[in-house]
Amino acid sequence: MSSKNLPETTAYVRITRHSWQQGKIEGEVQAADYHWQFQWSFRKGTLSVKPSLGRALIQEP
Repeated sequence: MSSKNLPETTAYVRITRHSWQQGKIEGEVQAADYHWQFQWSFRKGTLSVKPSLGRALIQEP
């Protein structure tokens, strides 16, 4: 299946907390009827998503 045939949804991201010194960004994502909270530790290269179902919907580069 080509990417042209995949369904698309607009996701809205809201940053609720960030610390450049600690290398963390926290926030929430809302897309259609779904809502997730995330914590990205970009210096460690880790991403935590709750509920975990949301993590499965993220396309890695």
